[in-house]
Amino acid sequence: MAVIKGVVLESSESGAVILTRSGRFRRVRARKYLPDVGTEIQYREWGRDVVWYGVAVVVLFVLMLQIAAFLSPAVYMSIESGPGIKLGINRFGLVVNPVSTDENGARILNQVSVRGRDAGSALEALLNKSLAEGLIETPRHEVVLIAVPVNQTGDRLLRKLVPPLNGRLESWFAENGGSHTSVEICVTRKPDE
Repeated sequence: MAVIKGVVLESSESGAVILTRSGRFRRVRARKYLPDVGTEIQYREWGRDVVWYGVAVVVLFVLMLQIAAFLSPAVYMSIESGPGIKLGINRFGLVVNPVSTDENGARILNQVSVRGRDAGSALEALLNKSLAEGLIETPRHEVVLIAVPVNQTGDRLLRKLVPPLNGRLESWFAENGGSHTSVEICVTRKPDE
């Protein structure tokens, strides 16, 4: 809120015209009384400050929404054989919340950083480390991934994520001596659907 001082040049019932110290003419509304011509008055200008504060609030609100969308998982994906690991994947397909469900999973997550990686490369890194640790044996082992969408964004993400992820994991198993049937991705829905 800016306070403007100026000399009254013209006065009417709707307001007054003032000449500010910077040489600008301003039309101001008279709220309580009509100022006399030639007197110096102070006027508080709300309009520009309110607009700038409003714009700042809107920008901060949009920024907060984007940060919240980036940090909140849209899909939870759990590796059900080998190490017990649950991955929270955001709407951009990035791992934001890796959690171990057993001690093998905790050991693997301590050695492999998956936060911020895309889901496919995170799963490959976890499977590589599990293979190196002896938690999976590719020719005889099956890996089951259970994916649960949290919301509609998660449903859309799974429709885009599962086919390339399935192909990527099948090729990983083929490269490491397993068969393409060694991986299965199960998509479940919330109980109320």
